[in-house]
Amino acid sequence: MNADLPHAASGRISYLDFLKGFSVLWVVLMHVHYEYDPGCMPSWITLPYYMPIFCFVSGVFFREKPWHELIAAKARTLLVPFLTFYLFTLLLYKLHELLLALHQEIGFRPFTDSLFGPHAVYSYQVLNGALWFFIGLFCITLLYAFLKKFLSPIMTVGASLACSLAGLFLWARPEYNPITPLFPLSHILYFLIYFTLGALYGKKLLQLVENGHSKFLLLLCIIPVVLINAGYGLLPWMRLLPYMAWQMVCSACFIAFSLLCAKYLDGVKLLRLLRFYGKNSLIVFATHMPIFGLYYHAWFKTNTFGKIGFFILFLGIEYLLILFFNRCCPRLIGKRPQ
Repeated sequence: MNADLPHAASGRISYLDFLKGFSVLWVVLMHVHYEYDPGCMPSWITLPYYMPIFCFVSGVFFREKPWHELIAAKARTLLVPFLTFYLFTLLLYKLHELLLALHQEIGFRPFTDSLFGPHAVYSYQVLNGALWFFIGLFCITLLYAFLKKFLSPIMTVGASLACSLAGLFLWARPEYNPITPLFPLSHILYFLIYFTLGALYGKKLLQLVENGHSKFLLLLCIIPVVLINAGYGLLPWMRLLPYMAWQMVCSACFIAFSLLCAKYLDGVKLLRLLRFYGKNSLIVFATHMPIFGLYYHAWFKTNTFGKIGFFILFLGIEYLLILFFNRCCPRLIGKRPQ
């Protein structure tokens, strides 16, 4: 970590780990709400601020390098883990399928059918949906580096914003985005602006967070978030712009607000476990969908501890997976052996 960032001497910024831990668990709850138990979560779970936080924080740590070094570094930390968790997902589903086949509940299909059969690329049994972020962040990083090389900072922001609006257009029209999830073009374009803001202005924002005199200013950032979300359903003129266009403004404001909150909540002992999950957020991000996909509904068929019980079990499983990957195969998840 560079010395121009707060707490650089300690090797990490603890409240950023805390914020990533909060955000990745927010992602988990959002997927439960949409994919596994529709409508089971409060409405605020669906507010789209978790991925902008991830992209902003990733941008904060961007460092300019020669192209070959940048591509090699990002391939090691993003593409290699993508392949690792791709195979992990496949093995987990095939093991589950084999166990069911042994109980004669279903027939067992060979691996080649899963890898190369019809619609294999789109099957969550092969590629869980959350893995888009690894390829997406790889492409976002290279796209930002390309823009930054040829444009001024202000022009880079303008170009990134134009890309994000184009991504918003594609997102609303999936027929123009046929290669998702292996190359999530709409996501790459849409989230580019947050990475750009983090890379260009992230350090200045962290300095404001560290400056006690700026607390009130950062707290004011939550006001546009509240007003826009409250007014969108009440004021007809606001609907002239798409909902997600308004949420781009909200996301930028919420990032500043969440950084300030994380700075002070990080010291609460009961919440420090979030820092652990934040340090290993990519593992949680990559493995939560297979776990929920396989075991969420089965849990309620055989258990009476409900959603909270399953979530506690989920955190325990993720804890064990984090220990396993970090200790047994760190290079396969983009980390250096310690």
